[in-house]
Amino acid sequence: MNEWTESRANGLSESLFLEEFAAFCLSINLKNGQLVLLGDLNIHFDDITKPFVQKVSSLLQSYGLWQDVSKPTQKSGHTLDCIITRTTENAVYDISVEDKQVSDHFYVNFKLDFKKPLPSKSMVKCRQFKKIILSDLQDNLKSSNLCSNPPEDVEELVHLFNATLEDLLDKHAPQSVKLLRKKPNSPWYCDKLRGAKAHRRSAERKWRKSGHLEVYRQIYVSERNNVNNLLRNTRKTYYNNEILSKSKDPKALYTTLSTLLGKSPDVVLPQIKDIDDVGLANEFSEFFSNKIFKIRNDISTIATSKGTGQDKYFSGRKLDHFKPFSEAEMLILLKESKPTWCLLDPFPTKILLQCADTLVPVITKVINSSLQSSIVPDPFKAAVIKPLIKKPSLDKNIFFKNYRPVSNLPFLLKVLEKAVKKRLLEHLLENNLLHKFQSAYRQSHGTETALNRVLNDINLMVDEGNLGLLVLLDLSAAFDTIDHQILLDRLQTSFGLDGCVLSWFVSYLTGRRQFISVRNSFSTEVLLPCGVPRGSVLGPVLFTLYTSELGSLINTHNDVNHHLYADDTQLMEKLDLLAQQRGISNMEYCIQDIKAWMTQNILKLNGDKTEAIVIGPPTRVNKLNFNHIVVEESKITLSPSVRNLGVLIDSNLSMNSHINDLTRKCYFHLKNISRIRDYLTPEATSTLVRSLILSRLDYCNSLLGGVSKESIKRLQKIQNTAARIVSRAPQTSHVSPILNSLHWLRIQERIDFKILSLTYQCVNNLAPSYLTELIRSYKPSRSLRSCDQIQLVTPRWKMKTFGARAFSFLAPSKWNDLPVFIKSSPSIECFKSRLKTYLFERYT
Repeated sequence: MNEWTESRANGLSESLFLEEFAAFCLSINLKNGQLVLLGDLNIHFDDITKPFVQKVSSLLQSYGLWQDVSKPTQKSGHTLDCIITRTTENAVYDISVEDKQVSDHFYVNFKLDFKKPLPSKSMVKCRQFKKIILSDLQDNLKSSNLCSNPPEDVEELVHLFNATLEDLLDKHAPQSVKLLRKKPNSPWYCDKLRGAKAHRRSAERKWRKSGHLEVYRQIYVSERNNVNNLLRNTRKTYYNNEILSKSKDPKALYTTLSTLLGKSPDVVLPQIKDIDDVGLANEFSEFFSNKIFKIRNDISTIATSKGTGQDKYFSGRKLDHFKPFSEAEMLILLKESKPTWCLLDPFPTKILLQCADTLVPVITKVINSSLQSSIVPDPFKAAVIKPLIKKPSLDKNIFFKNYRPVSNLPFLLKVLEKAVKKRLLEHLLENNLLHKFQSAYRQSHGTETALNRVLNDINLMVDEGNLGLLVLLDLSAAFDTIDHQILLDRLQTSFGLDGCVLSWFVSYLTGRRQFISVRNSFSTEVLLPCGVPRGSVLGPVLFTLYTSELGSLINTHNDVNHHLYADDTQLMEKLDLLAQQRGISNMEYCIQDIKAWMTQNILKLNGDKTEAIVIGPPTRVNKLNFNHIVVEESKITLSPSVRNLGVLIDSNLSMNSHINDLTRKCYFHLKNISRIRDYLTPEATSTLVRSLILSRLDYCNSLLGGVSKESIKRLQKIQNTAARIVSRAPQTSHVSPILNSLHWLRIQERIDFKILSLTYQCVNNLAPSYLTELIRSYKPSRSLRSCDQIQLVTPRWKMKTFGARAFSFLAPSKWNDLPVFIKSSPSIECFKSRLKTYLFERYT
């Protein structure tokens, strides 16, 4: 280690040495597993200072590493012997530093927590779904009363649907009870491998019985090598097929990766003495119910079921009945559905979707009967709640508040909700009833478009010589506290729902109930007098309609801009350094009005989790004469960085906090992929890297336009490491040929690709209106050759670090440099194809 540090320290700048040092630590970590032991870190820098040490510590943290030794390990009082581990691992404990008088270095002693758990046994109920013959199942469905003579009443039809599928499930995959010994999962283990191991064991016995004759030893060695090769190839084939088949499902892909790494997929639940699983389920149920009751009870008594009077009254053509669905439309909805399976479902959804052609007439009848009769069947009103811990670092043994309730709903209910959502959105879009700055659950709208508009407005504020104040409001259990009567009144008065449609929503919201599932035990059912299903298809849409008048309320405060994404409310205001208090007071009044509106609408603003940040150059930010915002009795302290829709935003918009967080996460996954690289083909490795690494690098990367070259270089190193892992190239190899062979755009080109794709959508009116209005087509006053170039007006800017990074400047400046044949592409797919080829050829 000393030789490396001495050779690398000479002639390297401090920043380059830090990067090399972190990469070296990471490479050791990748080779040796979870733990990095770096002995005798005697870095030969005579002028080493405390800020330099702090930079090393900060850099290690950005890579997800931590230095565990906190005491001096050398007689001069320096900490030269380090133990570096992952921040997510608790593998080292009982660290002690002792002077053994052997050398000038002290003795560092510690313990490792690598205990192997004892195997456990349990009785489990199981079914052999793989033995189901699909053709026989479809024949039984066709001959059943469900398909041949379905009832007209929707309640009877749903009960018959569930009963028929349950009977067929018992017939084709009967339930059995087995004694299961919990052991490492080996789904790739097969009969061929079992037979090969038997031959190996037989050859070993003959060799030992013969007195270790050479001829029998050679037979045994041959059988042993055959088993090892077969074991390796079988496991490799299985996991490669699993990864490739789940390439479009990130959650399933991550589960497969965890299995490969030997991580347990079990849900972490609290361990409370003298409470069994049923008692734990009831404790969770009581806590979640009391939480909602307490929030509603704590809200001011001025709240009424009629709201605040802010509602706009609908004057167009009302939606008083649902248009029936055809079997072709329903088949499309089914094929677009994910094969999620709820405990309330009578049949595995994956197999049900394979029988979609047979069941689509019945399912269409269920959906249309429900819509025409305005009745949501009773079996659809139950939900299974599975508590999931919010973060692994939170205490799981004491606080129920560290868990969030996740609803599992019947599959057929989700299909019904998709059908209602389709008809509802058609009505809302036709009458232009959706709020302009609401980006959740709308086509072409998303977190990236929302953040581009928010940061564009803030960049322009700062470019004009002001500061940007950004406040992120947080709600407590927003979906669970919605008042049904207020929601129904708003659907009728503001959005024109009436007749059968409004009656359907009354039935949908009435009589809902839920119970908690803990392992194989359940709590008692609890009725839900308020709220919308959190894990449903309609729940988020209803929430956005419930809070639609919030935008109109904010607009009454002229100097405050806003953007909404479901229950995330973002408030922006420009601060004049000469009139700071006026701007702060205006924001405080706006938040007070929002809080009063929420109180009257039975919603609770969570002041403890609401965040605020002032954005601008450090020279201006340092001139602030306040450090918090006051809203009634709550203080919102200014933060150096905030997380907004998954992106970390710092006070000078350098995006360093976001890049540090991104670097840590990417290297964590790269380390895991490299550990199992021997079992993966290049295609499977590339699939993992695209899903776990490139997807993170591409998320909201249009916000990185105009950042420093050093930041781009750090992200490029992540991509280079990923490319070398896929190609199994050494770290010293040149990366450009590897990236070219993988046909991966480099980081800067990926950023340009995203910005230009959004620009194309703006030019062709495919993007949200709040982005489209930021750009203007160039129209010369007289006939010029540039008239046919599809040019955009490029606005002027004052500050390169702010105004030049606004979307309203980046979009036209990059767009105008494109060839005409790319800008005139007939579709977005064609545009992206031509653009990628152009960017790829431009770099190479």
